[in-house]
Amino acid sequence: MLIFTDKTGQLGNQLFEFGTFISNCRSSDTRLINLHFNSYKHYFEGPSENYNSELKLRVSFGHRQADRIARFLTVFISKNRWIRLGDWFRVLYSEGGSVNINLESFKNRIVFKNGSWFTDYPHFYEHQAAIKHYFRPLKEHRNNIAALISDCRKEVDILVGIHIRRGDYKEFLNGVYYFEDSVFYEKMIQIRDLNKDKKIGFLICSNEKVETDLFKDVRFFRGTNHLVEDMYSFAECDYILGPPSTYTMWASFYGNKPLLKLRDRQQIIKMEDFEMDYGY
Repeated sequence: MLIFTDKTGQLGNQLFEFGTFISNCRSSDTRLINLHFNSYKHYFEGPSENYNSELKLRVSFGHRQADRIARFLTVFISKNRWIRLGDWFRVLYSEGGSVNINLESFKNRIVFKNGSWFTDYPHFYEHQAAIKHYFRPLKEHRNNIAALISDCRKEVDILVGIHIRRGDYKEFLNGVYYFEDSVFYEKMIQIRDLNKDKKIGFLICSNEKVETDLFKDVRFFRGTNHLVEDMYSFAECDYILGPPSTYTMWASFYGNKPLLKLRDRQQIIKMEDFEMDYGY
C-alpha cells in the first residue's frame, strides 16, 4: 500500500504525480491512498467516487480527516533520506529532484510518499488510457467544454489554445515566464501569418484578467474561466501555446495535441516546433 502524505504543487503537477503513482501501483498490484486531492477531486469522474475497486485506489476521507491523518503520519517520516520503520513501513522521499520509483521493491509493505518529483515513464505511458479515463471531467464540465469548442469550430479551420499564465508566474523563477499580453498577441500574429490559407482562431485562457482589446485583429475566443474546463478545452484545440507549465502539458497529454512552450519574448514561432508533450 502507498499513501500520499503531502501534495505536489497545483493541479497540473498533482495530475502528473498522481497519474504516475496510479500507473506504478497498477503495475506492482499495490493499493494507493491519496490524502491530498480534495481540492480537485469533485471535478473528475474517477476521484469523485472516492474509492475505485478496479484501481485499488482511495482518494481521501474528507478535508479534516485527511489533514489529521497526514499530520499524524508525518511524525514518522524523515525528510532527509529513505528510512526503514520496522519490517512493514517504508518512506519514499524526494526533495524535488527527479526520482524514478519502483514499488516492486516495496512488496507487502506500507509506503509513505513524501516530497516530489517522482517519475516512472514506462509504466506511465503503458497505463495512460486508464489514467485519462480516471481523470475524465464530470459530465457538466464536458458539456461546457463541448459547447465552447463547438462554437469555436463553426468559425475556424484551426484552433490554437493560448495559455496566458500569470498569477504565481510573476514570482516563479523571478518572472522569467511572465509575459505581457502584447507578447502573446505577437505570437498569435506569427501563427496566423504562417497559416494564411486557413481560418485561424485562438482560444485564450488565463488565471488573470486579459485586455482583449489588444487582440481585435485576430479571431479569438475566451474560455469559460474554470480551472478544469480551460485545461481540458486546450486538450480539444489543434495546437497549444503557453509558457512552460504542467497545466498545458497535461492538456497536450490528455488530448494528444502538439504543444509549444514559450520560453522567451523573442522566440520565433514555427509550426514544426509544436510537439506532443507528456509532461515532466
